[in-house]
Amino acid sequence: MTATIKDYEGVKAALNKYLEAGRQGKSEIMKPAFFESAIMYTSAKGEISGGAIQGLYDYIDGNPAAPEIEAEITAIDIAGTVAYARVESNNWNGARFSDMFLLLKEGNEWKILTKVYYTH
Repeated sequence: MTATIKDYEGVKAALNKYLEAGRQGKSEIMKPAFFESAIMYTSAKGEISGGAIQGLYDYIDGNPAAPEIEAEITAIDIAGTVAYARVESNNWNGARFSDMFLLLKEGNEWKILTKVYYTH
């Protein structure tokens, strides 16, 4: 199964919902881009932490909007109904992040299943 332009656009649309939610400080913008059972993890100082995606929603809603986020989707790789994507962002409330996402295609829509991130 070959990825189409619509597949790449669908992955980008999901990632752009994530970024726009950060810019506006409203998790409701990103929620449709994630599976209800999505998870998020990080490894800071050798300690793995994370869990249910609700932690991301709580962070977005509990912190100031970050309208000056500078972000770039640096990679998208699609195999059938599975995709990997990477986003580099700067100035997210003063922080720089590298985010890696795993997405699955549900019907005609791409949704994020897993977010793993590194804080610089």
